[in-house]
Amino acid sequence: MNDLYRKIVEDVFAEPELFYQKLKEVPERAMTINTLKADEKTILDLCDLEYAKTDTEGSYTFKDEKVGSSIAYTLGLIYPQEKSAAKTILDLSICEPKLIVDLCAAPGGKTIDIAIKTQDKALIIANEVDKTRSKALLSNIEKTGISNIIITQTTSSDLAKKICGIADIVIVDAPCSGMGMARKYPSILDDLRAGDIKRCVNDQKMILDDAYKILKKDGLLIYSTCTYTKEENEDQIHDLIARHSDLKIIRKPQLLSFIDGSEGQFSCVLKKEKETDIIEPKLMKESDDKIIKSFIDEQLDIKDYYLYKVGDDHYLSLMPLYDLSDHVLRYGIHIGKVKGKDVIPVHSFYRANILKGHYKKVIDLNDVQYHDFIVGLEIKVDALDGYNLVTYRGYQLGFGKAVKGTLKNKYPKGLRIHN
Repeated sequence: MNDLYRKIVEDVFAEPELFYQKLKEVPERAMTINTLKADEKTILDLCDLEYAKTDTEGSYTFKDEKVGSSIAYTLGLIYPQEKSAAKTILDLSICEPKLIVDLCAAPGGKTIDIAIKTQDKALIIANEVDKTRSKALLSNIEKTGISNIIITQTTSSDLAKKICGIADIVIVDAPCSGMGMARKYPSILDDLRAGDIKRCVNDQKMILDDAYKILKKDGLLIYSTCTYTKEENEDQIHDLIARHSDLKIIRKPQLLSFIDGSEGQFSCVLKKEKETDIIEPKLMKESDDKIIKSFIDEQLDIKDYYLYKVGDDHYLSLMPLYDLSDHVLRYGIHIGKVKGKDVIPVHSFYRANILKGHYKKVIDLNDVQYHDFIVGLEIKVDALDGYNLVTYRGYQLGFGKAVKGTLKNKYPKGLRIHN
């Protein structure tokens, strides 16, 4: 541990020795229950991990290190998330947000958490500027089946030029010095530098100012970090209010640490009380592609929906979506591409929660078939030819193409589990 890390700990915590003691403990792993798929009890009955309830609704610790190969994780019923992070998103039962913007969304924990709390009824714009991290965001959104979403890869400043004064909630889970993750990444103890903290403070300031522009009057700003420095936490909030005096704290700053039995997490919620400039993007132009419409009619029993085309990719949504032009990775539910007169669908089309119960062609696997499917094997089935949703115990797993009693496996190679 370098001198800077030690100095910050001793400035912030009344019992630094207890902090150092807890620092040596192995961090508990935790998960959030994805009630977009089913109710909490039903999911826990299926959960194949050893788990224990935390003091946060929908959050559980677990001990099994092989979470990636567990049935519950494979089906998107759970999402690994630090129990301290699960405390950040407040109870939204008192409000019904229509638009939520997550400015630093990867790998997806806060986006997933707020989608669960709103039951995926609000439009979420989830943004991540980093290319590698945005891939993780895409994957986690696909796995958990969140559907009413636009995923972007751009700067907060770019978004703030397209969207102003209309978001009900803006989340800033800011890039930070990461002191609170030292049990998971011990190199932080020696690598912490004053210059890194200063850069983070400057980046956070810029992102928070953009968040203020995007937020509507009476909207909520949720700010969080996974660090302990006052410059990135309390001082950042103080300076933000100094720049925007109409912001009022409605949930006091909360700092959790190893002492609390969790990884480090600072959070604060503010409310914007003044109306500022409003910029609302135009809506996406709908596609009238007959091949895609024929495919939808073959696959789904829904009639009211929106189709969009961006480049060669086709998307479906049950609500109208904003046209954010450049830097969009996904609009709503990705259907796939058209090749000649055929549609080549993608995995995410068969994972979307809001389409559950609307697929016309479904194959529900037994235990043996499930294990064969997730390793990529073909399966003998009694099913109609063509693309079929594949489920296990009624939960969306993926899809395959049935040809004369054989299911050609379309489960993505990157997700296949090889024991």
